[in-house]
Amino acid sequence: MTAADESWFTEARLPLASEDVRLSLRVTRSVYEHRSAYNHIQILETPFFGRLLALDGIVNIAADTEFVYHEMMVTLPCVRHGGPESVLVIGGGDGGAAKHALRIRTVRRVVNVEIDAAVIDACRAHLPEIGAGAFDDERVETVIDDGRDFVRRSHESFDVIVVDVPDPVPGGPAAELVSAPFFEELRGRLAAGGVLATHVGCLLLQPAKAKLVLEALAGVFPSVDLHVATVPEFELTEVGFVACTAREQPSEAEIRRRFASLVVGEQRHLTAEVYFASRVLSPYTRGLIGLEDD
Repeated sequence: MTAADESWFTEARLPLASEDVRLSLRVTRSVYEHRSAYNHIQILETPFFGRLLALDGIVNIAADTEFVYHEMMVTLPCVRHGGPESVLVIGGGDGGAAKHALRIRTVRRVVNVEIDAAVIDACRAHLPEIGAGAFDDERVETVIDDGRDFVRRSHESFDVIVVDVPDPVPGGPAAELVSAPFFEELRGRLAAGGVLATHVGCLLLQPAKAKLVLEALAGVFPSVDLHVATVPEFELTEVGFVACTAREQPSEAEIRRRFASLVVGEQRHLTAEVYFASRVLSPYTRGLIGLEDD
């Protein structure tokens, strides 16, 4: 393929974000494109990010660096819990959340609720390294359903709940999944001492979203711990991740013990040191998202 055959992909405007900045990236090949009942699904080959998934014109995950996002979204709340046996994933159609949940030694059951079967099919076919066969593991139950409907019908409790959904495009399937009423429903599905995890968007570009989600969570959970990480495919900037629970923050020694005893395989981003460092936000970032100084 020559340079003339290459093209540029410019993201759609991020919900609750500045209108003045868009991420553009060079695309060497369009691998897959499909419009399902819920999403415009694109899988693109790029020199910088590798192969990636875009939903409704917004980059959702990249195969080469998914580990940053998923270790923060899944490994972190599991370590925060200390020994989860059951994990509920809302969203997670790329399979990465389920894969990382299975790397927690104590996990015996993962329920992955994804509204769009077409996303799962596309990622299994064209981004298999992200899920790495997680959907075929006997410990994983895949449910094709609206996450909120599933939670309302379910009577099961989970040690960790991961809300792994795209940015809430107005009118899209994720719009109601970042609201206080839904977080209240999720709290009702947590086992004693359970942990809820989600992301709050790019702090620099989406401070309004971060404020919205943090305020909603603060009205439901007694403890909302915010961590940050630079996820390359998400605007090359800091993304906020939260772990919500009634448990006290473990000591540094305990966190180190948990990483050593709970997590199977190499951590490419989140270590005990990064766990604590990721809780430190600059005064500028805290001001952007409306956090008072400690």
